[in-house]
Amino acid sequence: MANTKGKVLYLSSDRGIPYGGTKGASIHIREFLKTLVLKGYEPIIAASRLALENPENHEYPVYQLPGFANIEFMNGSDKQNEDKHTMKEASDYYRNEAIGQMISTIYQNHEFELLYERYSIFSTAGLVFAKNFKIPFILEVNAPLVLEASEFRQLNQLALAKSVEKFLFTTADHVITVSDKLKEYVLNIAPKTAVTTVPNGVSLDNYDNNRTLKKSSDAVDEFVIGFVGSIKPWHGVDILIDAFAAIHQVDESLRLRLVGGGQKDYIEQLQNQCEALDLIDKVEFVGAVEHNTIPSHIAKLDIVTAPYPKLDNFYFSPLKVFEYLAAGKPIVASAIGQISDLLVNEKNALLVDAGSKEELGEAIVRLKNDVSLRKKISSQALEDAKTKHSWESRLGDVEKIFSIAKIKVANELKEEHANKI
Repeated sequence: MANTKGKVLYLSSDRGIPYGGTKGASIHIREFLKTLVLKGYEPIIAASRLALENPENHEYPVYQLPGFANIEFMNGSDKQNEDKHTMKEASDYYRNEAIGQMISTIYQNHEFELLYERYSIFSTAGLVFAKNFKIPFILEVNAPLVLEASEFRQLNQLALAKSVEKFLFTTADHVITVSDKLKEYVLNIAPKTAVTTVPNGVSLDNYDNNRTLKKSSDAVDEFVIGFVGSIKPWHGVDILIDAFAAIHQVDESLRLRLVGGGQKDYIEQLQNQCEALDLIDKVEFVGAVEHNTIPSHIAKLDIVTAPYPKLDNFYFSPLKVFEYLAAGKPIVASAIGQISDLLVNEKNALLVDAGSKEELGEAIVRLKNDVSLRKKISSQALEDAKTKHSWESRLGDVEKIFSIAKIKVANELKEEHANKI
């Protein structure tokens, strides 16, 4: 590549994030790397899982990280579930040695000048390599993973996870968080670390050819409300269904379309909710879709929603909101966390109290009945996406952090050299 700005290794060791997949984290990684290329960098991606048919044909090198560490207790098929989970966590930690060896191989092949890692529980190989080779290390934090895992999933090795988290936060040359709430979380653990908030963004060119797409597949007398994104319990889709049930009784032209995948048992729970409310033929569950089709799915919706419930720790930077803005669609969203910073009530969206199905339904009906308000909000949404929230704009902020991290490492090298004289 002519006039390259340098090679950057992007490391994602989280087994739950397939590179090339359809979930929000996967999309975030791909869009970030795509923008690095557009800005003149040469990225290399190393991820635990690949969801690409032909990674060798990709526009930059793609590596798959080693799986479970080859340790004896992983062969115990008769272990109880909790013991197996503990072993899996131990394996995630002990495979750092194998990951470190792969990073060394990647470095021999590409000689990258900066290591950028998406934070993963138990992952230390990237930071250790960067420190040993005097390469700037930037850690991107998208969630308080230890807190999240200990409260909502299962985390048996809590002390180890906290120790790794503190090591990463305090030792990284710079930490990037996607929301101010996460910045507070990092600083509470590592008060002296350098932290900058860089929210998610959106690639506008993905939407340029879809904004005028007609709803040719929909009945002309139907008005379609939509949700697009991963469907998880904390995304408020159950609240949206309840709100839809109430307003559908008044206006039978309304339809609800849910685009995105989720855990099978939770999707079944939502489908049972629709059946109990006699909405089974009024609500469409589209399921997971390919990332490149998301703009066309959003284009076929009349109103888009982000119906988050009340949450004590709303640390998200919701990709769906940026996608809605780029699509130039009228948005109804919960006024919570970063959403309250991105969206302005009556300007580029209608905001409602988080968790209020009554306010959510009222806002949808208001937009449905007021064409001029829909046009006004849609227009401002698109303008804000273009001027404030593109990935290209976000990378401008990230490049400043690249420079800061490089200067920090250079100064450390000078100081180390001076101490040896």
